[in-house]
Amino acid sequence: MGQLTEASRAHPFGKMLDRRKITVADVADYLGKKLKRKVPRSTVQAWYKPLTDPSYRPIRRDAAEALKAEYAVPLAAWPRIRE
Repeated sequence: MGQLTEASRAHPFGKMLDRRKITVADVADYLGKKLKRKVPRSTVQAWYKPLTDPSYRPIRRDAAEALKAEYAVPLAAWPRIRE
């Protein structure tokens, strides 16, 4: 699963990655196909960083909903969701 910080491992998304033994790249690929747009791995990694991390980015609503449907990551897992 790569090198995740403790905060990343504690996040529901990080827990899902560990539980399913998949990578952020796998999720980025799935979202790219599902949402029919490029979803870079680096963007996916930025979604579940702590809010105080300068690399943090809010997740888009369609991506959050796709992750909820496919991987059961609740919308409440994301501190900020943008339209």
